[in-house]
Amino acid sequence: MVNMTLIIGEASKPANGLVGQPILIAAIITFAGVLLTVVVGTFANFRLANKRNEFDKDLAKQRFENDKNLAEQNLLDEKTARQEARSRELSLRRIDFQRQNLLTLQQSVHSLINKTHQMCRLASDVVEKKPNISWKSAVAEGELKNEIPEIFTTVALCEVRSVNEEIRCRTDGVRKLVDSVLSAESREDALKKVDDLKKSFEPFLIFTGEVIRELDRN
Repeated sequence: MVNMTLIIGEASKPANGLVGQPILIAAIITFAGVLLTVVVGTFANFRLANKRNEFDKDLAKQRFENDKNLAEQNLLDEKTARQEARSRELSLRRIDFQRQNLLTLQQSVHSLINKTHQMCRLASDVVEKKPNISWKSAVAEGELKNEIPEIFTTVALCEVRSVNEEIRCRTDGVRKLVDSVLSAESREDALKKVDDLKKSFEPFLIFTGEVIRELDRN
């Protein structure tokens, strides 16, 4: 009886080396879980960091492209603004040149008509003093024979400089009337053409004045 109890007691004891196995296995599983968690977390963080770096690079690249495009657009805008400013300045200079040219033309035509009229009066005085002299000879003796060609040249120059076709046409008409006065065969013919010349000035003055006002509005 005693021997049976001892045998049963001995059989109920765990075998040597098997007592700590469950704890070791649990520890290994726990360690493996922790290690796996760390590895997965590290890998996930690495992937996230990599994606973030790629995102930052793309963002930096996009910002660079945006800044570059903005800088190029600013340069283009500045260039366009300078070109427009130069174009406007040149336009204003041309307008001012045409305006001054028309003012000079008005004064010159007025002077030309007055001098031509004075020339006819002086030639008429010569004819009265010298009844046998021809009209052309009387005109040649006039005191204004050197003044008229000078004014005539100024008028012709203003005509060439004008960009308005109608003004050139009207100026040419005035010059032709002056030529007709200078080439008249008689005093009566010259005086009649001088009257026509004087009558032509008012429409000429009105038209050139309208063109000047149009230039001022620009």
